[in-house]
Amino acid sequence: MNKIIKSSILLFTMLIAVVMSGCDAFENFLFDLPISFTIDARGITNASGSESYCLTDNETYQDYADKINSITYADAYFVTREVNPETISGTLTFQLLDGNSNTILTYTDNNITPADHDSTNAYHLSLDQSQIDDVNASLAGGNRCFTGTYNFAVTSGSLVDNHIIVDIEILFTIDTSL
Repeated sequence: MNKIIKSSILLFTMLIAVVMSGCDAFENFLFDLPISFTIDARGITNASGSESYCLTDNETYQDYADKINSITYADAYFVTREVNPETISGTLTFQLLDGNSNTILTYTDNNITPADHDSTNAYHLSLDQSQIDDVNASLAGGNRCFTGTYNFAVTSGSLVDNHIIVDIEILFTIDTSL
């Protein structure tokens, strides 16, 4: 009986707290907004390419632009759509630049086989906290346009007309007022 009374008091206190604070807890809406770079990389010893993307061109962003409280980095990964030859492996370097071509982050990993990272096994870009902070600082500073550059230096396999098409997805979390 004592547990029921304590539980009832706790529930009543929580209900009063929600009522007293109004609906502030329900005024914000969080959702993920992906940006995607589809990069067609070609070369002999290096396969490289780049693409630009502006959040301001995104329809979802435009729908909520006047209600956005904050935008923060959530995650990033790449998916290899096509690779020729499939046996190549090497060093991956991805750079994210702001709208003024300033480097926000550089990510490098060795011994990558692009053919291993198709849509069933995306390659997760494991950014450290400093890199995440740099992306968030760029966003907080008003940057809404980015360029993604992709370079794959072949260390094993064919050195004849390497071709990789990769989709690089970066997810941002947007906090908006309803």
